[in-house]
Amino acid sequence: KQLYCAQKLSDGSVVRLSNSQYSVFTLFMSMLTPVLVVLVAAVCAALWMASRLAKRIVRPLNEMDPDDPNENDCYEELEPLLRKLRAQQYRIAKQEQELSSKRREFEAASRNMTEGIVLLSDSAEVLSINEAAKRLLNLRTDATGKKITELCEGEEIRRLVSMAQNGIRAEAVLPPSYGSRQVNASPVMSEGKLSGIVLLIFDISEKEKAEQMRREFTANVSHELKTPLHTISGCAELLQNGMVKPQDIPMFAENIYIYNEAQRMIALVEDIIKLSRLDEGAVNM
Repeated sequence: KQLYCAQKLSDGSVVRLSNSQYSVFTLFMSMLTPVLVVLVAAVCAALWMASRLAKRIVRPLNEMDPDDPNENDCYEELEPLLRKLRAQQYRIAKQEQELSSKRREFEAASRNMTEGIVLLSDSAEVLSINEAAKRLLNLRTDATGKKITELCEGEEIRRLVSMAQNGIRAEAVLPPSYGSRQVNASPVMSEGKLSGIVLLIFDISEKEKAEQMRREFTANVSHELKTPLHTISGCAELLQNGMVKPQDIPMFAENIYIYNEAQRMIALVEDIIKLSRLDEGAVNM
């Protein structure tokens, strides 16, 4: 922007002056380049200093050992964090000790069980299985992590697992290829949702043998009781119809009431009562 001024003097001469004046925009544009240079230099210097400062600040955090908070050498601002880490480490160690103790107790109990126990996930994968279960289910390979329906043949296992996954407790007897085996499937619920399944396997061969012996015993007792009953019935019928001589009546009565058949029946009944008390586990027997 040019400014001009002219002044005529007394002697007739003229004095002329001119001056150049920069506008605000021109001044800003002329200062923009050094300002940008300074700004870029300041930003680079700030980033470099911030990076070094950040590394110094986080170095104690990176070098901190969370497994052993007592051995960390940090500044005071990290002391509350270290206290929380120490408290958390103590709780974790206590919980691990309790879990380890419970695991040992469970393994000891399941190892000494004659019944088989299998813990399944909600998708029927084997989480834990004891030796009795492997023996009762005829398993020769490591079953952990595999689906029980793939390890055991037969529709009964699939049906039990399916019912347990639907929250229904069920039991069934396995096919003869497994021997005399009974399986109980129980769902494990947590907050209304299925979290796992427990299978209990029992060897019921002794139970079946006891049932067979009970049936045979009942048949034998019935047969033994029929003989004196027929004798008593026959003697009573002869006496009732007057087909016995008067001098023989005492002998028939004796056979009925006192010595022979009646005493035999009483002995049989007493044996049945004793066996029943033994079966119920009477202490004094």
